[in-house]
Amino acid sequence: MPGPKPNDRTPTGAEPIPTARLTLTSYQRAIVEHLAEGDTTPRSLGALLVKAAAFDAAREAEPRWAGARRAHRRATPHRTDALIDFEIPAASGAAIALGPGETMRIEQVADGQGVDLCAQELAGRRRRLSAGRTRAIHGLHPTTGAVLWSTPPEVALLTIVTDTAPSHDLTFPACTPLEYEQLTGLPGHLSCSQIHAELAETRGLGAPGVDDVLNLWLPTAVDIAAMLRWWPTWCRRGDRIDLRAERKVLVTLSTCPDDLFGASQYAPSPVRVIVRGSRANAFRDRRVTLLPHRPELRHELEIELSPASSDRLATLVERGWLGYTAGAVARALLFRWYEALGGQRHFGATPPSAGSSQVASKGQRSVQSSPTSSFTWA
Repeated sequence: MPGPKPNDRTPTGAEPIPTARLTLTSYQRAIVEHLAEGDTTPRSLGALLVKAAAFDAAREAEPRWAGARRAHRRATPHRTDALIDFEIPAASGAAIALGPGETMRIEQVADGQGVDLCAQELAGRRRRLSAGRTRAIHGLHPTTGAVLWSTPPEVALLTIVTDTAPSHDLTFPACTPLEYEQLTGLPGHLSCSQIHAELAETRGLGAPGVDDVLNLWLPTAVDIAAMLRWWPTWCRRGDRIDLRAERKVLVTLSTCPDDLFGASQYAPSPVRVIVRGSRANAFRDRRVTLLPHRPELRHELEIELSPASSDRLATLVERGWLGYTAGAVARALLFRWYEALGGQRHFGATPPSAGSSQVASKGQRSVQSSPTSSFTWA
């Protein structure tokens, strides 16, 4: 299997800071166009970035991001004794059947890709993962040694045996189209709940319990007002979590398609799955169901940076928490600014007919930007 391809979340050395190259999904581009259309300043991406960078600089310093983001890890070597070794594409999903004692490794291919995990017994009562019971026993953020428990009568489904980047969450449900539409006014965004439902349908199972998921690598907390908070994922390429099956279990995974909130660092990417165990006792049920890749149109844009934006981006690139290129950090600043101000509630709704049109299906999803937009990309 080929190694990870370079992308805008892999450090590439010095980059000319007076300019930045952004890669935007169609949803991201539609929002940026809308931001410019609602702005009274010159309609340029550079002008928007000045505002976003100034907003970020004025925010209270984030204690979690003190110092620089740590280095990536080496990828797991490919071994012939692996029962399974494959990648789940970005914004897609897979169902993996495991037998008792088999270990499944989920590994980062790029940096900061969120993954939602559901689990269900493959025999007996077909009990599902209970986030509530697991949370009651192990807290909000399970890590090495924690057991993922089922619905009543409770049994152990999986045990975390290795965890190189503990930041997993048991508070948030799987994302749904509602939260994307509430933020942007644009309907039809692909979500983890849809991916898990499609996997359950393909495997002939009932509706998945998408309120009971383990959000891998999603940093969260409960604030002083008892509200849930989250931060962009900070794990690095090569980080992995190993889970041992305690019984016959079906695990469904979604590579979160979030390109607006930061759960996948604003650029969804693949993850690698490796299953190991005894070939003599290998579970022989239909083992893997992999959903087809959903290609998405990407827009490459180069912008000129103001001195103030350039300085801010240089500082953040050095720290790495929002990416390792000026383009990745610029994209993160724009969408963190948009979300912090309330999205469409602050900037106004984005009518699909005004800024974009939507095409969605199981095989492909895209929001096509209007060719008549007056937005200036320089």
